[in-house]
Amino acid sequence: MGTIQLEVSLNKKNNQKSRPRRRRRNYNRPNPNSGGSSIEKLQKKYMLLIEGLKLKRAKYFDEFHHHDPNRVAKLRKAFEKASRELFEFEQSLSSEQRIELLKENAPDQSYSTSNNQSTLGENVPTDIEPLNPHLLKTQIDTDFKTDTEESVGTMEDYRSYKGE
Repeated sequence: MGTIQLEVSLNKKNNQKSRPRRRRRNYNRPNPNSGGSSIEKLQKKYMLLIEGLKLKRAKYFDEFHHHDPNRVAKLRKAFEKASRELFEFEQSLSSEQRIELLKENAPDQSYSTSNNQSTLGENVPTDIEPLNPHLLKTQIDTDFKTDTEESVGTMEDYRSYKGE
């Protein structure tokens, strides 16, 4: 009998009601899964994944040099997860669904058409080596293959050479 009184006193602690509360379902709220064609659902999901990826990428690169490495790692993990989800979604589509999504998401070419620019971009030659903009003309012209002198010595040697 002592245990029963203890349970009753625990239930009445802080004047809390011991009965469970039931939440009623709101039947007036529209169901997001109902209605619409399947291509519209795919389009909506695809756009949500792209927007989420953009947002997480922006957050990650804005905080890239933050002093807390745990925060940067968490943002990187979220960015990688979003890009992986988008990739997996694109891979799960059939070829017909991909064609439909590409029709709906055609690239914006308004700038290139209004400025009479090619939509393909520039063709960069890949058979030649790119120029190094950080070298001086004298460095480009000089052949260092015959240079056999090594840089050895101490700071005292350097200072005596400089005349300090």
